[in-house]
Amino acid sequence: MNRILVVDDDVAYIKSIVYILVKNLDCDVLSATTGVNAINIVKRTALDLILIDWDMPEKSGIETIIELKNDDILCDIPVIMMSGVMMTSTNLKTAMQIGAVDFLRKPIDEIELVSRVRNMLQISEMQKQIKQQNIVLQNQLASKIVSIQHFSERKKLVYNKLQELKKHMSGSEKTIIDFINSLEELINSNSLEWNEFQTNFEFIYQGFFRKIKQLYPNLTTSELRLCAFIRLNMSNKEIAKVICISPNSVNTARKRFKRKIGLDMNSDLTDFLINL
Repeated sequence: MNRILVVDDDVAYIKSIVYILVKNLDCDVLSATTGVNAINIVKRTALDLILIDWDMPEKSGIETIIELKNDDILCDIPVIMMSGVMMTSTNLKTAMQIGAVDFLRKPIDEIELVSRVRNMLQISEMQKQIKQQNIVLQNQLASKIVSIQHFSERKKLVYNKLQELKKHMSGSEKTIIDFINSLEELINSNSLEWNEFQTNFEFIYQGFFRKIKQLYPNLTTSELRLCAFIRLNMSNKEIAKVICISPNSVNTARKRFKRKIGLDMNSDLTDFLINL
């Protein structure tokens, strides 16, 4: 059952809205008469939607929404602003800019109220599902990164052993040396694990590779891989472990990449890729 919070300093108005919502929707409706009380309720109760009046004592609807949107835990709760006074286009724009998802003008029409709330609850439910799916995908991506790291470490060990073996072989054993060279090429190939990583990455950050390739079509596979790791906010040390190079080499690669795309050396590459 959906849980909705109605916030208004007019108790009679709260009762009328609660009556309409309960009559038309399968929902549990809570109420508060001040923004301060509303914040306290939100912090201790899981909510699917908030309807809040603009003009209230102690803390206005605008101030309450701003406080909610500045909280990393509460910011995802959708809020519909209500007002019988602040009803101009400028007021509407203000409400939307600070985080309201919709605007209802008082006196509120029953059909409009029910329709707007029902639609917003459906959208809210879809957003929750998407968020949960992203959490699952992010966990899968993290697992894949660890898998790539372990695989890269094993490949490096095998590669080093093959190098040692070649040192003890004569030129007459050309067939065996050629075979070892083929194994080295296979070991150095990252195509399989990279393709799997890229598929998982694209599920979460859809269009990332398409956008960056459009902007910078000459990027190599290694540079695209570096971009993905940086987009995940991985440190140089973490990236180095995954691709089996030193952190200094990662730092050098970052600087080289900045020069290639014409990004100022003082600019933050992580922020640049996140906002791409």
